[in-house]
Amino acid sequence: MDKSWIQNKNRWCGSYINGVKQFIRFAKTHASGKEKIRCPCQRCNNMYFRDFIIVEDHLYEHGMTQGYFQWVHHGESFEFTSGGNDDHSAGVGHDKMPNQDFVHEILEDVWGWEIRDADQDEAFDIYSSPVFQDEPEKFVMLVRDADCELYLGYQMFSKLSFLIHFLHVKTMTRMSNKACSMMLALIKKVLPTGETLPKSYSEARNLLRDLRLSYTTIHACKYDCALFWKEYKNRQECPICGTSRWKSISRIGKKIPHKVLRYLPLKPRLQRLFMSRKTAWYMRWHKETRVEEIVWYKYSSRYSLL
Repeated sequence: MDKSWIQNKNRWCGSYINGVKQFIRFAKTHASGKEKIRCPCQRCNNMYFRDFIIVEDHLYEHGMTQGYFQWVHHGESFEFTSGGNDDHSAGVGHDKMPNQDFVHEILEDVWGWEIRDADQDEAFDIYSSPVFQDEPEKFVMLVRDADCELYLGYQMFSKLSFLIHFLHVKTMTRMSNKACSMMLALIKKVLPTGETLPKSYSEARNLLRDLRLSYTTIHACKYDCALFWKEYKNRQECPICGTSRWKSISRIGKKIPHKVLRYLPLKPRLQRLFMSRKTAWYMRWHKETRVEEIVWYKYSSRYSLL
């Protein structure tokens, strides 16, 4: 089934309209008589159930959620797709895992180091990168996990690529942390002796933490008066309205905050944009490629950004 229309920016062209109608027909076929389905538009992101006509309108107005090519919430079976290239060079003396290349690309883009095969002429020197020179051992461990077999003789997924796919499924299906840990424990029992899976969700998350996709949690006042941050980090009540920081003030069990802000640090994300082979050119366009007209030249001279 052709799904290339999902990436079409022109949502009023014939191919996109036909694609939406094709999706609606597919969803109705697998809806088992239900009148509402999850809306896969970019605004709803499969979190809200809507009538078919509203789903269709949303897809025209907001577009399909990017990356939603396997319609797992609408009756399509989930299948892992290979990120590798089937064409092998004659000079390569060993087989690669199908998902190894895309994981290596992620690591290279995140850390700014190039991963070389053992049979290449140039030596692999992780210490030559101008960034993150204080943490090369973390990069080495990620590369080892990217090349580590899930179990002896299994070539479809490495340890790292499996965890990336597994946690992606967790996010897409809104699986709880406890359910994720139970699934990992069950899979470990099914796999042969010598498997390399982590035992729990917390272990899996720690392994992927060095991919620099983490965020900082900051508690917030129930009424949005203030953040429990910096000088208010250890306060138990809001400094503005005096409301308790926690939903329950009982000493039994874990305290749960009223609201949590998830802060995504800007600096490492900007670094990734400049290091990624897919976005680096666009980040440098204003400085290196843009035609220097008189007005822009004066503006750039006065307000230098780079």
